[in-house]
Amino acid sequence: MNTNMLNIVNRIVAEQGEGILTDAKRLFPYFSDYAKNENKEERVAFGRCIEMGAYQELKKTRAPDERQRVKATLATQMNAKTGVARPRCVDALDLLEAVLFKPARQPSPPQPQYPPQQVYPPQPQYPPQGTSPAVKKTKTKKRVWVGIAAAVVVVVLVVNYCFNRPSVQPEYTPGTVSPQPSAAAPSSGETAPAPAPSAPSSEETVIAPPPPAQVEPRPGSQILFDNVILQYAQEFDRAQNELQESVLRKNRKNAIAALNMGTYIEDWVGTIDDLGTNTEGKAYIKIRLSRNLNVKTWNNALSDMFSNTLIEMDSKLYQVLYNLKKGQRVKFSGSLFRSDDDFYKETSMTIWGAMTDSDFLLRFTDIEPL
Repeated sequence: MNTNMLNIVNRIVAEQGEGILTDAKRLFPYFSDYAKNENKEERVAFGRCIEMGAYQELKKTRAPDERQRVKATLATQMNAKTGVARPRCVDALDLLEAVLFKPARQPSPPQPQYPPQQVYPPQPQYPPQGTSPAVKKTKTKKRVWVGIAAAVVVVVLVVNYCFNRPSVQPEYTPGTVSPQPSAAAPSSGETAPAPAPSAPSSEETVIAPPPPAQVEPRPGSQILFDNVILQYAQEFDRAQNELQESVLRKNRKNAIAALNMGTYIEDWVGTIDDLGTNTEGKAYIKIRLSRNLNVKTWNNALSDMFSNTLIEMDSKLYQVLYNLKKGQRVKFSGSLFRSDDDFYKETSMTIWGAMTDSDFLLRFTDIEPL
């Protein structure tokens, strides 16, 4: 792994945030600024790695063994789709892993404890014998300067008091309005009168309870589909080997097919998780339906070559997305794609991502803010 490239990427992430690792279009200009003309092949391989969505896949995995399997799969797919040499793909993925999963700083070793040093009693100070006249003259000068400094301090304090002393209140004279006397405090033997109760108002203010939170109703097809995804995500987490994982994926495919939904979904509800444009200005979007389920378009022209899910700039749907933002609730419709692995096309590069954080490909036809 190229140490120079690692320092460059760490510097870019420190200044621009980790989100830049999801957008190759923003990342390349910083490479040009920091790397100049060096490490060109490594920069190209790392950019292709970001375009292939490697950041999202590695971010999902925490166990080191699982990351090694994910990187091997990503390197093979990246080599097949982009033509970048496989060793370059492996180096780029190692670099991305080093940026995302920095090794924890080792605690410093404990400092040895030394026994306290023995404190000896102070030695008596004897007056010097035979002080010379020059020494006496120097001491006299020091005393004179100390006296002058003390006199200056006293003068400054006196002047400051004269200019900042409090003003004297004028005495009361007949014919002027005297200030109202304050209420006398009760003596120790008297009880202070209780304050008079305030008159009740003619109309009491009633605070109404807050209205219940509005929850957008979900279509029945969305609820059934979400339940299937959630059920098999939980079972996949309990799988003990790859054989069980493969069987669970096949069983989930059959369960989705049994829903008989067709490929067109209408008026489903979700939250915008990602929204942006590729290098050509076409819009891509990802909508989260639940913890384990998302629908999305491709985010690059290479992957979208045969799907046509990216949204053109001159389309009506693009104008709707122009006024939306991440975290906003929306209602949408669109068409899913058939697939041999999951019944509907799922874009994750690993079986772990496909089963626990599913990203189904969708060609959107309508999106409305809620």
